[in-house]
Amino acid sequence: MTNSVLYFHRTKGEGVEGVHIWSIIQSLRDMGYHVDVISPDGKQCQNNDNESNVKANVKGKSFSKKLYSVISKYMPEIIFEVAEIMYNIRNYYIANKLLKEKKYKFIYERYAIFSFIPALLAKKYDIPLVMEINYTSQSPLYRKRSKIMKPLAVFTDKYVFRKTMVFSAVSSKLQEDLKLQYSVPDNKIIMTPNAADPEKFNMNRNALGKIGRINLKDKHVIGFVGGFYPWHGVQFLIDAYSEVIKQYPNVVLLLIGDGPERGAIENYIENNKLSDSIILLGRIAHEKLPDYIATFDAGIMPDSNDYGSPMKIFEYMAQGCPVIAPDYGPILDVVQDGVHGFVFKKKDKMSLVEALVNITRGQVDLEGIRRNCRTLIEEDRNWGNNARMVVQAVENIN
Repeated sequence: MTNSVLYFHRTKGEGVEGVHIWSIIQSLRDMGYHVDVISPDGKQCQNNDNESNVKANVKGKSFSKKLYSVISKYMPEIIFEVAEIMYNIRNYYIANKLLKEKKYKFIYERYAIFSFIPALLAKKYDIPLVMEINYTSQSPLYRKRSKIMKPLAVFTDKYVFRKTMVFSAVSSKLQEDLKLQYSVPDNKIIMTPNAADPEKFNMNRNALGKIGRINLKDKHVIGFVGGFYPWHGVQFLIDAYSEVIKQYPNVVLLLIGDGPERGAIENYIENNKLSDSIILLGRIAHEKLPDYIATFDAGIMPDSNDYGSPMKIFEYMAQGCPVIAPDYGPILDVVQDGVHGFVFKKKDKMSLVEALVNITRGQVDLEGIRRNCRTLIEEDRNWGNNARMVVQAVENIN
């Protein structure tokens, strides 16, 4: 039996997408699989170790990455979607060459709209196709897709999903969407929410002492890690926090990240005289995040959506950090109110205020919650377990 996997993704392989992609790839490699990666930049591993690159993909990697970034950011949407379709030609050339040269146990694709070559080649070479579903063409994406191309996108989904043997959906909402919108049989779907690597996090607490002019000693620290984008609700968090410090002035808000809303957030903090209690640290390298999360009394996810699985809540829990998060389905898939933290009513400021106050008034067993969070990651919600579930599902195919 061959021990190789062909992995497709059509992303820059950075940020939370990159953590997910490379964590699954590394977990498969840890299980003894050789993984070949077909991606826009041709990278075979996160840290550029001595794994061989796909020959057709080696040259001009940095140029390809820059070109992909420019196209995805500035190209008119309908032209961008045509480019997505044309990208299939490049994928066919690279993947078909590999499939002629060696045998693979299965093909794994991180779903992308208009991507159909993995499905076509899985059928051609009679190899099981695993499809990781973080969204579909019918999901309410923040990036607005063109209406004129929507029917073709849905048609492509239906073709691809008919050829797929295993679906790895990151939430129960996407699991239901696959069944209701695409008539995917329940026995083809496994639910694999995002995860964290327990070896990169620990339950150690870390007192940073002083950051700038703010002394963290004897303070309750509420922490946020993520992008400053409208859908993450950073302004909503600050509005709720402003109510909390009226009663509990010993609470500090620590914001880690960057994004298009950061300038407006900084101005709001300055204009409302919140600079003595809100710290903006900017972007922190992923490998350094555990040291900062270790200072949190709770980690917060102010807003999300009803289909995505937010990775940060898993990294909070991996550090033994209680979670404060809204009651979206994908969050309720993994977080139990009062067990792993506190769940509030989505977009309800006073409900969020109440959840924040729970951390400060000393009436809950925070140490017990920390242990529950860490146990969940160690025993269930880790990348190795996700990879094992995928492999087991492939082996169960009749």
